[in-house]
Amino acid sequence: MALTVLTLLAAACGGGGGTSKSDYVKKVNDLCRQSASMRRTLVPASNATPQQLVDALKQAVAVDQQLQQRITALSPPSGDAATIRQLLSLMAQSDQVTLQLADAVRQQNTKTMQALYPRLSDLGSQTRDVANHYGLDACTQKV
Repeated sequence: MALTVLTLLAAACGGGGGTSKSDYVKKVNDLCRQSASMRRTLVPASNATPQQLVDALKQAVAVDQQLQQRITALSPPSGDAATIRQLLSLMAQSDQVTLQLADAVRQQNTKTMQALYPRLSDLGSQTRDVANHYGLDACTQKV
């Protein structure tokens, strides 16, 4: 679900360095676990009002953006920067769609909500594929 972080992608373009892949994967997985724990506190009740749902979606995006900033601050192992940029890009795209979904919920625009769900699901699948392939299993946990 993370989102508006296209500016982070520019920052993520750098990278390479002496970090081993296993150390990098451990650090990123730890960050993902922390973010997932924070997102779990945001899950609205089943009888949530539309505004409570909008607030939860926006807060989840903020948590995801913070995660992306933390991942961007780490230098990926040499040769892995393109994969990490791809992952961050997918996360940013998911966040953008999530914010669009929050807006559609706020406007009670069912047609737009229904149109956004498949896009969000597709981005989630792509993100999981890239993360799992790289070994970032904690970054693919559903909340």
